[in-house]
This record gives sequence, C-alpha cells and structure tokens, in this order.
Amino acid sequence: MLAHNITTALQISVAATGFALLCFGAVKGHFTGVNKFKSALQTLLVGELAAGAAYWLAHLFG
Repeated sequence: MLAHNITTALQISVAATGFALLCFGAVKGHFTGVNKFKSALQTLLVGELAAGAAYWLAHLFG
C-alpha cells in the first residue's frame, strides 16, 4: 500500500518487522530483568531465523 513495487514493499516490511522485534525484545527484557539490549538482539535474531525459514519454505513449495 505504501510502495509502488514489490521490492520496495518487501524492504519496508523487513525494516518495520525488525524494528518491531527490537522494541518487543527490549520490553521483554525490561519485564524479565534481562539486559534490554541483549534481549532485543535475541528477539531480533529468533524472528529473523523464523522469517527466513518461512520464506525459504514458501519459496521451496511455491
């Protein structure tokens, strides 16, 4: 909706998702008492791995 082509839309989606994962990870760290920066990076890494696996599987079967 915000972009005129699929490549730009995918880049916006990846950036927005990464930012959201960092924010949620920092909030999780705040409430669990873990270092916020470390928690944010861990959440980002897990999210990236999950998204990468889903993208790969969709490409494999699509």
